[in-house]
Amino acid sequence: MIAFRMLPVAGAAMLAVLVAPQANAQEVKVLGSCVATVPAGQVPELSPLAVQQPIVNLLTPLDPLDVLVPAFNGIWAQQPPIALHGSTGEAVATAVVSRLRGISLLSQVIDVLTPSVHDVLAATCGLTILPSVAPSVTGSTPHAQPPTSVPAAQSVAAASPVTVQPEYTVGGGYVIAAGEPSQPAVPRADGDRAEPGNPQLAAGSAEVIPDEPGTFGSPVVLAALLLTLVSTQLLRVWVLRRDEGNTD
Repeated sequence: MIAFRMLPVAGAAMLAVLVAPQANAQEVKVLGSCVATVPAGQVPELSPLAVQQPIVNLLTPLDPLDVLVPAFNGIWAQQPPIALHGSTGEAVATAVVSRLRGISLLSQVIDVLTPSVHDVLAATCGLTILPSVAPSVTGSTPHAQPPTSVPAAQSVAAASPVTVQPEYTVGGGYVIAAGEPSQPAVPRADGDRAEPGNPQLAAGSAEVIPDEPGTFGSPVVLAALLLTLVSTQLLRVWVLRRDEGNTD
């Protein structure tokens, strides 16, 4: 009976052991470039092809017979992804150099090649690890109410109503516009108080307006005066000449 009671406990323990590694396993991300961005929670590994060209550029001067470079390209293309133990350029360079030292083809030039490869990759490579984002708290988020706007024309009209000010016509073709009713009245020369308005305009400031059709403006009056003077002068000359003729 005790053995039968222990069977469920043993089965649960074995299931927990089998599931635990899968739950703790992290996703592996193979990078095609030594300069990349890796989300948090992913294990970065570098594809050998990502750094093949810089290595070939440094290996070519060490291979005057062009024997090592073609063979190296074939071997390097078949290499598995390189595990990285850091995100800095130094960590990437160290992992790549460690893989290069495992290739026997380069044994004759490895001590000369690896320092240059390390320096180039350390200066040009580097990974950016994105921070993990905390899960957002589920819940209703109040929707922002759109702002209500009052039409500009209506608001301006309600704030300051437009008041049409009267204009007073005076002699000489000038007009005087009355000011706002809230301003004090300005005394006139005849002793009466003028209508409330702008003190400057009531004191004598005026603006020229064109003559209305059917009214006599200052040019017409001036022409009439000149015509009268010329007529008078002609009449006077005619009278003098007539008197001289009668005398003779």
